[in-house]
Amino acid sequence: MQVFGVAVWPFVLMISTYVAYQIVLKFVRPDVNVLGVLTLAYFVACACAASLWFRNQGLGANRLEGRDVLVAVLLGASIVGIEYGFVSAFRLGWPINSTGAIVNVGTAVLLVPIGFAVFGEQMSAVNLAGLVLCCAGLVLLALR
Repeated sequence: MQVFGVAVWPFVLMISTYVAYQIVLKFVRPDVNVLGVLTLAYFVACACAASLWFRNQGLGANRLEGRDVLVAVLLGASIVGIEYGFVSAFRLGWPINSTGAIVNVGTAVLLVPIGFAVFGEQMSAVNLAGLVLCCAGLVLLALR
């Protein structure tokens, strides 16, 4: 599916699964050890990823080098931090209708200068205006 010549299916996939992700995390019982839930979730994620990996051999080299292993380790640790943080926020009473937005906008605000400084990405006036609006929205969302 394309809109204005741009493939949108990755965005549809990410948004729909991120919504499901937020809803599911909100249902984690307050008295259960969230790390046990995450461990089981990672077993399922591992099975799903391995199944997709073996079915999509043409996506790239299948031999992982040291750098790839390091990236996977850092990615795994980052994912645990995200999920543990969300469940903790929900247990502390943060609402599902704004927690994800606050995290996403805060992340975007941090990634813009990183993209510019580390990856040489450019910032247009429109992008800068969007960033200012994101910051204003973040402040408004954070006010309860």
